[in-house]
Amino acid sequence: MRNQLISNLAFFAFGFGGCLFGFHELEAQVLPPKKTLEMKTGSFSTGDGWKMLFEKALESRVVMSGENHSEVEANALMEYSFMRALYENCGYRDYIIELSPARAHYLQKYITEDDVYALQALQGISSPAYMKLFYSLHDWNMKLPVEDRIRIHGIDVERFQDLSVLRMSDFLQNMELKHGLPLVLASKIYAFRNIVTRNFTNSLQEYQKEVLVDTLVTIEKDEESGGFSYSSSDFTSLITDDSIFSNLSIYKDWLKEDYAEFLIIKEGIDEVFKWNDLRRTAHQAHWRESKMYSRMKNLLDKYPESKFFGQFGRCHISNVPSDVDCGWYNFNSVMNRLKSQDSTLK
Repeated sequence: MRNQLISNLAFFAFGFGGCLFGFHELEAQVLPPKKTLEMKTGSFSTGDGWKMLFEKALESRVVMSGENHSEVEANALMEYSFMRALYENCGYRDYIIELSPARAHYLQKYITEDDVYALQALQGISSPAYMKLFYSLHDWNMKLPVEDRIRIHGIDVERFQDLSVLRMSDFLQNMELKHGLPLVLASKIYAFRNIVTRNFTNSLQEYQKEVLVDTLVTIEKDEESGGFSYSSSDFTSLITDDSIFSNLSIYKDWLKEDYAEFLIIKEGIDEVFKWNDLRRTAHQAHWRESKMYSRMKNLLDKYPESKFFGQFGRCHISNVPSDVDCGWYNFNSVMNRLKSQDSTLK
């Protein structure tokens, strides 16, 4: 009763100030056309090249391919083809990506659950060319039985604020519905969600403009925002100066059994700050690769019967440490760490 009263008071206070929120109700004014990858074949099992891959993949637990990130469409085509081929011929169901857990969270919800809100979140942080990969994976998985759809894991560190803060905003909104909202947190949480919601809307509109730039379709300007976007400094100020997450004991008392999930989501936000703090240092690359290795090792331990495929930048799958072409001296890739620290892994 008390939590409900607090929630109602907080809503009244913000409503009176003209700051009403419509979370999860923001929709694109124009739905951009959906374009998937242009496949020249529907078969992923014939050819000598596939045969050689399958022979190795059948006796392995992890297959990782490498790419030059600049070749977006070619990379997407290769990544999709490998995932389909290994799924259909070698029993690979787990898809590891060079993205953070927050990005993987929304990718999983779209590709395997057909979640439209998750789709919009992905569009807001992706190029139309890269979205072709997600559309193709989605259309393929929607044709599979629910129990046979792929499972997506993001093992990279969180380098961007967009979806890390969106995931936290979504979580806090759900927790308000479940537990009510402590008055001591109300103003900061509503301010946080307001910034996240505005960025979500603006990012989605920018994606639409990019898709529709060569058509006669136009997107109406958001008169309320005047085209205004929040910057990363706005989040930094709210999270550090306003200390939205400084008193974790309040969150622990409020969230109860959901506190562990809160900490997992908060880790993504913390990683953004660490990534930026380590910029232009040799330790940044080492920390990133160590974190990727740790997350990959946890997956292997958590799912001992599973087989994993992922496509990463070429430096992340190098079999030997690199001294020159991966940015820093003695760059030790996640793949090399897996092979050198686990003799049973193929």
